[in-house]
Amino acid sequence: MILAQPATGLPAFGSFSGGPADIVNDANLNVHLDVPVISKAGRGMPFVYNLSYDSSVWYQTTVNSNLTWTPASSNWGWKAVTAVALTGYVSYSASPQTCMGSNWTMYAGWTYHDPYGISHYFPGIVLSSQPPALCNPNQYGYSLSSVVAVDGSGYIMSFSAQPSASVASPNGTQITAPLSGQTTAGSLQDSNGNLISISSGSTPTFTDTLGTTALTTSGSGTPASPTVLTYTNPLAGNSSYTVHYTAYTVQTAFGCSGVVEYGAQTQNLVGSITLPDSTTYSFTYETTPGHSPNVTGRIASIILPTGGTISYSYSGGSNGITCADGTTATLKRTTPDGAWTYAHTESGSAWTTTITDPASNVTTAYFQTIYETQRTVASPALKTTNTCYNGAASPCNSTAVTLPITQVSRITTLGTSTRQSKTVAFYNSYGLPTELDEYDYGSGAPGSLTRKTVTVYNTSLGNGIVDRPSTVTVYNGGGTTIAQTTYSYDQTSVVATSGTPQHVGITGSRGNATTVSRLVAGSTTLNQTFTYFDTGNVQTATDVNSAQTTYAYGNCGNSFATTATLPLSLSRTYAWNCTGGVMTSATDENSKTTTTTFGDANYWRPTAVQDPMPATTSLA
Repeated sequence: MILAQPATGLPAFGSFSGGPADIVNDANLNVHLDVPVISKAGRGMPFVYNLSYDSSVWYQTTVNSNLTWTPASSNWGWKAVTAVALTGYVSYSASPQTCMGSNWTMYAGWTYHDPYGISHYFPGIVLSSQPPALCNPNQYGYSLSSVVAVDGSGYIMSFSAQPSASVASPNGTQITAPLSGQTTAGSLQDSNGNLISISSGSTPTFTDTLGTTALTTSGSGTPASPTVLTYTNPLAGNSSYTVHYTAYTVQTAFGCSGVVEYGAQTQNLVGSITLPDSTTYSFTYETTPGHSPNVTGRIASIILPTGGTISYSYSGGSNGITCADGTTATLKRTTPDGAWTYAHTESGSAWTTTITDPASNVTTAYFQTIYETQRTVASPALKTTNTCYNGAASPCNSTAVTLPITQVSRITTLGTSTRQSKTVAFYNSYGLPTELDEYDYGSGAPGSLTRKTVTVYNTSLGNGIVDRPSTVTVYNGGGTTIAQTTYSYDQTSVVATSGTPQHVGITGSRGNATTVSRLVAGSTTLNQTFTYFDTGNVQTATDVNSAQTTYAYGNCGNSFATTATLPLSLSRTYAWNCTGGVMTSATDENSKTTTTTFGDANYWRPTAVQDPMPATTSLA
């Protein structure tokens, strides 16, 4: 049996503070860190690879009828340095069943763990085979399709009892993610068929939409075999991020009644990450109370490449942990600018966090689990914000939040006065905003409605595309339309390209906006129209005066514009470095060229820009 695990990453509708290096979830005090490795422009989709870390590494499972502290992952808070870092992964539970001489397996708990450390749960159960009718009233099948995540993230999953699963994001990107524990190949495919692919195995190779090898990995993740992430640098050589591991003895001593401690066991924890320029991130871990030099696995400090240090200490609760769910009880976060203290308490689903900043200003935030219901800025009192969900009446500190969230209302009171304003946001089942109502300040209660923004989504598109708006209308407080934009999609056929790498054919919807109409007066609109190549790149753009710009894409696998033919027989040309996905020169309508040099030994950053004068600006 697995109990609730502290929410990691940056969940939708969450409340966060800290930064810029680390981010604290104010509800459960999880610390999230992203180490950027590579970010590269692509055709339809950029290639972005980060190493991410979450500090909530403990939760409880039932082992041999005993509650036991269990590490949240085999990577101790770090996302696996495999396809998981780009596609995420899917987990599920398998429960063998026996009835009337029949055996089958029940698959449930389907969860997509995205690359940012957020877990998205999908309701539904599938069975490996159909049991006799007396054992089960046939409400379960062998597969389910188009199941929407309950958290409002908009992810859609189809899963079966093979077991297998596929995931789609609201914009129609198809995600082929490995099942938990697998090292199978993965991919991302956008709505126009552009592909980012990941080879199978524990050390995969990543190929971007340009058809180039964006990143390779090696190493087994041990002190003797660190993980190395390698890419091609601007000087046509190789640059690498190296994740170094240190062997620690991990042991808990939280002292929670009825919960079996973990350890002591030898585990490899990330000790440092060396960047291509030889600077490093360094990490230390909390010493286990009464068992030095053993560690609990919770982060104690991060030394940044700039030399600044962020340190963390844990107190309150039971040796710094909340016994009910493994969240941090009190976190002291010390930065070069001073110390922040987050004191967290729980009473069932009602949670409270008191935040004290380096200047001793106090903010008290109330939650229903991870969803904020009230925030009061005190010392001195500056502002109180009450937040309610799904139409509940304010205040909502004792009102449970059920998923999915379809409405969020916020009432803001200024200082100790009675001046109040309000916003109400509505969401559909995919977590997309459908309406935003904004109210003026009033005395003792929110004032009158000042503006309403309504978004209607196109429901006729297929291929998992659910996020394209059909109309966006803005009304004043009296209900009069003051602005409206209408979108139409896929009205014209796409133009085929040849020799395009990392690209597959698409049947049906692509979700390319072909007409954008803006209301200007009465029923009069100004229209822009677009045509596209089969890659999703714009072929022609016609403005509101019927002037047309035509684009040609000759570089980097038909990915980036090389020529823009403008009205009045004018044109611009562009040149690109496909390895870095960066523009190296642009020639304007007067045949004047601006050139950018990428001469950094490791990073795709400009080192010189020469304008048409020619004058050169150098950067170091």
